Amino acid sequence: MLVDLPWWFGPALAGFVYLFLRFVLPVIGGLGSGPKPNLSSYFLAGFSIMLAPFVSLVILAVWVGAELRKLIDRKRLDNQKDLESIGRLSWLEFEKLLSEFFRRHGYLVEHRGGAGPDGGVDLVLRRDGQKALVQCKHWKSQSISVELVRELMGVVFSEGAQRGIFVTYGTYTEPARNFARDNPLMLIDGKELMAMIRSVQSNPSPETSTVDRTPPREAVAIPSTPACPLCGSPMVRRTAKRGSNAGSQFWGCPHYPGCQGTRP
Repeated sequence: MLVDLPWWFGPALAGFVYLFLRFVLPVIGGLGSGPKPNLSSYFLAGFSIMLAPFVSLVILAVWVGAELRKLIDRKRLDNQKDLESIGRLSWLEFEKLLSEFFRRHGYLVEHRGGAGPDGGVDLVLRRDGQKALVQCKHWKSQSISVELVRELMGVVFSEGAQRGIFVTYGTYTEPARNFARDNPLMLIDGKELMAMIRSVQSNPSPETSTVDRTPPREAVAIPSTPACPLCGSPMVRRTAKRGSNAGSQFWGCPHYPGCQGTRP
């Protein structure tokens, strides 16, 4: 939690908790003005006063750990020189690298992760009331299939997110790319991933500074996807295949043919 909050939040929280336990709670418990406090009030006040420094120190310890983790995550991102350096990361370090990238774009990042390299949705991004789900695959030789991309799309719909983002060190099959074009999905391969990393590095190394730093396409924006007028699900962009509007695009319900809601 503290990883996504400003640096001053930890000390401020520790100070607030100390003042509350040391001074406020004893008064609330009856150890102050008014009728003569009973034995339980004395016990509550003594316990609260004794607990105040201990709880505050625990909060500060957690805060120090969170700040160290932030520092490690920042250095990990800024030290990436090329795809080879990203390839040397473990699958967990790969997920943390992407977490730091999205934080630098102003997102609140929830790192879900998984039990191993193939553990479901890894990151949840939130900003401006919008939500996106990120799947990370640190695969070097195997292309991402359309089946995996479809699975991510299913989770996007079930959780009511506005977009799914699939990130891999490697590549995607052509069916996977075709499926993503018709759905609120963003596919990011290894080459584009490196361009994304370079675009936010605060102190790029000499090796990366000589490489083409053309900004990548906007991969972190979460577009406003309209809701289906019939069932309320986030809609997907489709292309009419027949009729007078053949070739034109429209918004369709992802649950078609069960739900046939459309929007222009």
